[in-house]
Amino acid sequence: MDLSKIFTKKNIATLELISKEQNHIRDISSKLKCSSGTAHKAISLFKKLGFTNEIKEKNKKIYSLNTKNQILKKILSLINITN
Repeated sequence: MDLSKIFTKKNIATLELISKEQNHIRDISSKLKCSSGTAHKAISLFKKLGFTNEIKEKNKKIYSLNTKNQILKKILSLINITN
Protein backbone atom coordinates (compact mmCIF):
# COMPACT_ATOMS: atom_id res chain seq x y z
CA MET A 1 0.00 0.00 0.00
CA ASP A 2 1.31 3.39 -1.00
CA LEU A 3 1.36 5.65 2.07
CA SER A 4 0.63 8.72 -0.03
CA LYS A 5 -2.86 7.29 -0.64
CA ILE A 6 -3.51 7.02 3.09
CA PHE A 7 -2.07 10.37 4.17
CA THR A 8 -3.89 12.80 1.90
CA LYS A 9 -5.28 16.01 3.43
CA LYS A 10 -8.88 14.82 3.10
CA ASN A 11 -8.09 11.39 4.54
CA ILE A 12 -6.41 12.90 7.57
CA ALA A 13 -9.33 15.30 7.99
CA THR A 14 -11.71 12.33 7.73
CA LEU A 15 -9.78 10.47 10.44
CA GLU A 16 -9.94 13.54 12.67
CA LEU A 17 -13.68 13.89 12.12
CA ILE A 18 -14.62 10.28 12.79
CA SER A 19 -12.28 10.15 15.78
CA LYS A 20 -14.54 12.74 17.43
CA GLU A 21 -17.93 11.32 16.48
CA GLN A 22 -19.69 8.70 14.38
CA ASN A 23 -20.72 9.98 10.97
CA HIS A 24 -22.55 9.03 7.80
CA ILE A 25 -20.85 9.55 4.40
CA ARG A 26 -23.02 12.57 3.60
CA ASP A 27 -22.27 14.12 7.00
CA ILE A 28 -18.55 13.60 6.46
CA SER A 29 -18.64 15.17 3.00
CA SER A 30 -20.72 18.10 4.26
CA LYS A 31 -18.48 18.82 7.24
CA LEU A 32 -15.27 18.50 5.20
CA LYS A 33 -16.71 20.40 2.23
CA CYS A 34 -15.84 17.65 -0.24
CA SER A 35 -17.85 15.43 -2.55
CA SER A 36 -19.57 12.35 -1.17
CA GLY A 37 -17.42 10.37 -3.63
CA THR A 38 -14.24 11.66 -1.98
CA ALA A 39 -15.59 10.82 1.48
CA HIS A 40 -16.68 7.37 0.29
CA LYS A 41 -13.23 6.73 -1.21
CA ALA A 42 -11.56 7.59 2.12
CA ILE A 43 -13.97 5.44 4.15
CA SER A 44 -13.57 2.53 1.72
CA LEU A 45 -9.80 2.70 2.12
CA PHE A 46 -10.11 2.82 5.90
CA LYS A 47 -12.55 -0.12 5.89
CA LYS A 48 -10.12 -2.14 3.77
CA LEU A 49 -7.33 -1.39 6.27
CA GLY A 50 -9.56 -2.18 9.27
CA PHE A 51 -9.48 1.41 10.57
CA THR A 52 -13.26 1.91 10.73
CA ASN A 53 -16.31 0.23 12.16
CA GLU A 54 -19.56 0.26 10.22
CA ILE A 55 -22.91 0.33 11.97
CA LYS A 56 -26.12 -0.02 9.97
CA GLU A 57 -28.81 2.34 11.20
CA LYS A 58 -32.03 1.94 9.21
CA ASN A 59 -30.91 2.65 5.63
CA LYS A 60 -27.69 4.47 6.59
CA LYS A 61 -24.20 3.24 7.35
CA ILE A 62 -22.56 5.07 10.23
CA TYR A 63 -18.77 5.01 10.52
CA SER A 64 -16.50 5.30 13.54
CA LEU A 65 -12.87 4.54 14.27
CA ASN A 66 -11.86 1.00 15.14
CA THR A 67 -10.04 1.81 18.37
CA LYS A 68 -8.85 -1.79 18.70
CA ASN A 69 -6.65 -1.54 15.58
CA GLN A 70 -3.04 -1.23 16.80
CA ILE A 71 -1.72 0.19 13.52
CA LEU A 72 -4.39 2.89 13.56
CA LYS A 73 -3.48 3.79 17.15
CA LYS A 74 0.14 4.34 16.11
CA ILE A 75 -0.87 6.38 13.05
CA LEU A 76 -3.16 8.58 15.15
CA SER A 77 -0.39 9.22 17.66
CA LEU A 78 2.03 10.11 14.83
CA ILE A 79 -0.33 12.67 13.33
CA ASN A 80 -1.45 13.93 16.76
CA ILE A 81 -5.07 12.83 16.69
CA THR A 82 -6.49 11.69 20.02
CA ASN A 83 -9.71 9.73 20.21
